[in-house]
Amino acid sequence: MLADKRNITVLMIEDNVPFADLINEFLLQAQKAAFEFIHVETLSLGLLRLAEGGIDVVLLDLGLEDSSGLDTLRAVLNQTPDVPVVILTGHGSEDTAEEAIREGAQDYLLKGHLVIVCWIAL
Repeated sequence: MLADKRNITVLMIEDNVPFADLINEFLLQAQKAAFEFIHVETLSLGLLRLAEGGIDVVLLDLGLEDSSGLDTLRAVLNQTPDVPVVILTGHGSEDTAEEAIREGAQDYLLKGHLVIVCWIAL
């Protein structure tokens, strides 16, 4: 029953709309939690949404139209230092993702692996 599920609000800051749609579909399949999925395509829109509050976790791409690299993470952490941030990275960017963890990200996920998991689950 949906009423028994824990509600988690996820903000995804990602410029790849089909990838964001795939993650949303995957989260809709969750059995033990109900996810509210919010997707924005730029850091500036993400920071505006974070300012409104109520976000439980951020899924963050470090390569956006209006920001890239660790500066993107720093901006999000400055806005909401208490909200966990999970970095989304492509293959070959693991070094940057590991540096992001040293700077305060909770963890990172490789986009390619995440896509495979989502496709298998759906």
